[in-house]
Amino acid sequence: MSILISNLSYVVDDSVLLEDISVEAQRGSIVAVVGPNGSGKTSLLKVVNGESIACDGKVLIDGEDVYSLSLQTRATRFGILPQEAALDFPFRVVEVVQMGRIPHLTTMSVNQKIVDEVIVEMELQDIRDRVYLTLSGGEKQRVQIARVLSQIWDAREQACLFLDEPTAALDLSHQLALFRTLKRVTEIGTTVMVVLHDVNLALRFAKQVVLLSKGRLLASGAPLDVLTPDNMREAFSVDIEMFATTDPRRPFILARQ
Repeated sequence: MSILISNLSYVVDDSVLLEDISVEAQRGSIVAVVGPNGSGKTSLLKVVNGESIACDGKVLIDGEDVYSLSLQTRATRFGILPQEAALDFPFRVVEVVQMGRIPHLTTMSVNQKIVDEVIVEMELQDIRDRVYLTLSGGEKQRVQIARVLSQIWDAREQACLFLDEPTAALDLSHQLALFRTLKRVTEIGTTVMVVLHDVNLALRFAKQVVLLSKGRLLASGAPLDVLTPDNMREAFSVDIEMFATTDPRRPFILARQ
């Protein structure tokens, strides 16, 4: 799904959280939303996926206004992972992943096949029968990501994933594994909009970076065009150094002391 955000503004209790945001995301791309705390990253995700209502502007998903899409369409085509996904009942891991299939009218056998595929994709085979509440924070996050993936797994050609800081609890190995999975689903056609605090992950894996500052769009485009020393200084009030890696297109950013 393509995403077109045009002159978007969002106000809550007289506080302007987003102002005049315009961004276009191509189908089958990873779009990283970065910026300092309080810059509007989560608000942008919620407005784009229709969870919150903009006070001005529009969001078009494949040319259709996001608010005109039926709840059924959004439930089966949008996979949404918030910063925190509270779950206090002792479900097994496989049962949590199965929750992603609730909006679908597919058969039990189809649903189970999808759940099994996603569990393998997220490397959860060894804990699939564990009680969710007994897992570590990182394991719980991987299960929640699997739940969201199972929701859009059979519609990946026409789906969007909205992930809010999905790597926050993941170790290095599982961060890389997650982005390998995201790359694979985008190759099929899924569009991924992901909030990240780690700008180096954005540099390495995103096709497009959206940099927010104080609710406004500071820059949008290719990672190296957006995450420049000048833009980083304006957004984060820090000076950075860029170090070359084995891939000249993907340097490493480090804040100066």
